Amino acid sequence: MLPLSFKEYISVFDAQTDISRKFRDYLRYSSFPQAVELYKINPENINMFLNGIYNTILFKDVMQRKGITDKNLLERITKYLYDNICNKTSIKSIVNNIEGLEKNSSYNTISNYINALLDSYLIFRANRYDIKEKEYLKTQEKYYAIDIGLRYYMLGQNSGKDMGHILENVVYLELKKMYETIPIGEIYEYKSFKRN
Repeated sequence: MLPLSFKEYISVFDAQTDISRKFRDYLRYSSFPQAVELYKINPENINMFLNGIYNTILFKDVMQRKGITDKNLLERITKYLYDNICNKTSIKSIVNNIEGLEKNSSYNTISNYINALLDSYLIFRANRYDIKEKEYLKTQEKYYAIDIGLRYYMLGQNSGKDMGHILENVVYLELKKMYETIPIGEIYEYKSFKRN
């Protein structure tokens, strides 16, 4: 089950509610149905709720179900993916960019951890599709967060600076409600031309 769409979210509130403010709250305070109810009572309770979701899914469900033993590495991969939503990335780039990554953290280990996160629905992956060759490519996919409010909780207030990526994530979640597979691709290669 996906979080509420913005249309579903605002239907819970009074029709006179400032729509711009509600959209900011929708992103900041989570769009999980229970979070919306908590917001109406006291927005300060939402962090405890998101902490419970994060710890239950990541450390209990994912680690126990998938037999993952390195809690620190799992959390670092999760935060890296949440920090880089909507960026084209690959497992190789994740291995190269997680600072201080243990040398025994192999490509296969990182891949297994990411697959466990995908199975838990904390993240979603959109694979690249080569429109010209009509085939899926195995690198440079994009990852999306299940909830932007959870991302704010995990990364802090500064995670709101990349509004373009946040909006892309919201659009992706809307598309996810309608389609099972949502590939990414490029129709043409952009070239800049200099004037003489």
